[in-house]
Amino acid sequence: MITMKNSMDYLDFTEEDLQCNRSGNLSPRQIAHFRKLAKIDDYILFTILTFFSIMVAVTLIIGLWLNIMDMFLFGLFATTFLGWQWSVSLARRPTVPYTIEQVQGSKEFCTIVDRSEDYSTTYLLQVQGCRFAIQKNAYDFLQSIDQAECIVYFTVFGREYILLSLEHKE
Repeated sequence: MITMKNSMDYLDFTEEDLQCNRSGNLSPRQIAHFRKLAKIDDYILFTILTFFSIMVAVTLIIGLWLNIMDMFLFGLFATTFLGWQWSVSLARRPTVPYTIEQVQGSKEFCTIVDRSEDYSTTYLLQVQGCRFAIQKNAYDFLQSIDQAECIVYFTVFGREYILLSLEHKE
């Protein structure tokens, strides 16, 4: 018989995660995970904006040095726009999801093969129209379970449905 412990191992959640998700909350471990993801996004955003800021600064310096007013005004406009864009993107993005949702129903499985470059495969668990990307070993494991019904606790983070924990229904 497949145990709940197997599900926890394959889908990377704990009993504490499941208990918190049942009550509509993230566990401390899940909160730390989402904060870590948000920090990585901050570093990427900072790197991109730093690169563009350097390019704008070079444009401003060249514009002043060559006495080209259009280039100077463009650099000034670009600097203002980038600063505004950065502040708006940081203000809008939550660092931790606010809501935990659940869906109950039959498990369906599908794969998506990206043929554009590296032929990578995305493995998906679908329950009541909600699609969750999962690892191949979890995909194989879940397909082997006899119980067709499950409850999936998830959150929407960005544009993705993130599977937090799962229970099998008898």
